[in-house]
Amino acid sequence: MRKSGKMKIVAVALSLCCTAVLGACGSGSSQTKASGETTSGSQVVTESENKTVGAKKQEEGLTGELNIFVHVGSMDINPVVEKMKEENPNLKINVELGSATQYETVLKTKLSAGEAPDIMTVWPGSRTSDYAQKGYLEKLTDEPWVSRIPGTINSEFSYENDLYAMCFNVGGEGLLYNQDLFDQLGLSVPQNFDELLAVCETFQKNGVQPFASGFKDDWVIMRYTNSAFATLGYGREPDFDKKLASGELDFSYPGWVELFDKYGTLLDKKYFGDAILSTDSSQAIADFATGKTAMMIHTSSTISEIRKVAPDMNLGLTATPVNNAGEELYANWKSGLGFAVSSKSKNKEAARRFMEIWSDPEVNEALYRDNAQPTILTDVPATGTDPALQDFYSKFVSTEKFALGAHDRWPAGMSNNWKKKLQEFVGRQIDTKQMIDWLNEEYQSMK
Repeated sequence: MRKSGKMKIVAVALSLCCTAVLGACGSGSSQTKASGETTSGSQVVTESENKTVGAKKQEEGLTGELNIFVHVGSMDINPVVEKMKEENPNLKINVELGSATQYETVLKTKLSAGEAPDIMTVWPGSRTSDYAQKGYLEKLTDEPWVSRIPGTINSEFSYENDLYAMCFNVGGEGLLYNQDLFDQLGLSVPQNFDELLAVCETFQKNGVQPFASGFKDDWVIMRYTNSAFATLGYGREPDFDKKLASGELDFSYPGWVELFDKYGTLLDKKYFGDAILSTDSSQAIADFATGKTAMMIHTSSTISEIRKVAPDMNLGLTATPVNNAGEELYANWKSGLGFAVSSKSKNKEAARRFMEIWSDPEVNEALYRDNAQPTILTDVPATGTDPALQDFYSKFVSTEKFALGAHDRWPAGMSNNWKKKLQEFVGRQIDTKQMIDWLNEEYQSMK
């Protein structure tokens, strides 16, 4: 359930400054009686020569180097890089891609070693706040594109009312389903957990694995918890995060217990198959796209990957149906990644220009259209969004029946440990109580 409220945007008025240089005769610089001439020592520089120098500098554009380190799962930034190169032929741009599993570890090493890139990708919530609090990030509160991003999204990349990253990735997490397979067996898309169990049982009896897993990549496991807690947690208690922070509630909250009990039921019935911890995300997407599985709990960004294999699939995306019969269903819709500028950057002007080009309406529309993703900017049309995502948006986002990510406001570093612990749970090495106990202990130790 999205909390309302807009982030306060500080407007900055720009003023032009004229410098009067005074000095003794024959030293420093002085204004001569001849209009348009300035003397510097024995050298005379005319107004026309000043214009020539300025024009040459403008033609050369930005110079130096711009070092960009981005998560491999980020959108294709090449169109913006190419635009930067075209505009600034004397600017050297270096782009480094970090692996999906090691990116943040490498980034932290770079930051602590004083080797921060000029631009980096960061995650929302406590992870951005942690970097900002440690002084690693440049404030972006006054940038011209800020007011064109919803305040709720900007708040995810803010610390003490200042913005530290430009969100460039937003999307849903929930149940992706192959409508063609549902139609073949005369099944309807489940609207609650009991219906989900019945659908899974029918698929399994007919030789179709209900779910793809991808749990070898620990971050995929969180797609279930994020999407399920939208209903079982935030749908029932919108202020859960505030009450968790104040100590009024903890992870023994019934929604968390119910979430893991239901997850365990799906796992124990083998609806995700047998090799759940040896199947990575890419294989899971391939299995779903080729019809080997009927459903997949994943991010909306996987839609473009599915379309590469199955462009004509009758694909659907809905909120993960973990609700009880008659209970309202909520979806997960959240910010993903953001671009941040290092506070130690030696080329902040180029870093800011990169973001300005990214947010240019024409560039932005083409970029998101080609990536088949919804744009973040409120004044840019989402021309390339897949019909499955459009339907999801109209049902849950536009009606505000959605919540942000469950773990994004936990203490920094907790979500990484959480992913690893979840692998123990899906491997059935620990049960619901042990999972809940660990969450309470971990949260308290990292507050």
